[in-house]
Amino acid sequence: MTMARIGGFTLIELILVIVVLGVLAAFAIPRFANVERQARIAVIEQTAGAMRSTSALFHAQALVEGVTTGSVTLDGRNIPMESGYLEGFWNGAWRYVLDIGKTISFTPAGSECTANDLCGVGRQRPAAYVSGLRSNANRLVMIWPQGYQLADDCFAYYFNPNDGLPPQIGSVTNGC
Repeated sequence: MTMARIGGFTLIELILVIVVLGVLAAFAIPRFANVERQARIAVIEQTAGAMRSTSALFHAQALVEGVTTGSVTLDGRNIPMESGYLEGFWNGAWRYVLDIGKTISFTPAGSECTANDLCGVGRQRPAAYVSGLRSNANRLVMIWPQGYQLADDCFAYYFNPNDGLPPQIGSVTNGC
């Protein structure tokens, strides 16, 4: 009488499969983590681009209306301007004019962003966050992603030093 052979994997085959999966994971996980970082950087850089466009639009509106320092009107709301450009004020200006399809909530500068995908704050002094800006007046607006703090160096910024020159707009992505 012959015994029927029971199908299955040998121990060597199982070990080989585990080793192959381990090697694949060693290469795939760092690539996936890098994709997440690249996505955060892209969001921050797109936000900075939207800030540039919004600033240019409101500067043009201020020129048309002849406003240097004062306000322009958007949907019945007075938007403050300094030297012909948007004021570096989150709650008074930027929260009403920046439309990137996401809700950006006001969050204090030292806090982690938890309420929405992005958080914003304004009227900050740039020395603590961005080096090389033309002044250290409290006219800096910053937007950063959920799960981060400004100290993590992952944010877009707008700085109007109120000197008549165009604002400085950019991003800091070292910590994204």
